[in-house]
Amino acid sequence: MDFTKQQIEEAYVNNSRIHGDININNKKSNKAAKELMKLNKYLKENIDIAKDVIDDLFIYPDINTQIWISALAIDINYKSEESINFLLSTGNNLNIGILAMNARLRLADRMIKAIDEW
Repeated sequence: MDFTKQQIEEAYVNNSRIHGDININNKKSNKAAKELMKLNKYLKENIDIAKDVIDDLFIYPDINTQIWISALAIDINYKSEESINFLLSTGNNLNIGILAMNARLRLADRMIKAIDEW
């Protein structure tokens, strides 16, 4: 099934916001994370669309959207250095609570910086 760039971006933002909202219960948050993983899988199979989505969402004013899209950028080797630097900076920002841990996990998953190195 094909999706428009707009549909992908809307789904990405909506699920990122749900996943990053501390007022949402774990079941909804985990469901949103699974949806983001499905979107990432689709985007990895459609690199041209992925690059356009990354360009748009990397500057989107929602930090969890930026975290998730940065991880995808690293995975497809597009804007990797920019994405790694963003995740490192975000992971060091203790003012954003659990979102800093989310950034750290994205780096750990990609074996860039282990959780115990923070």
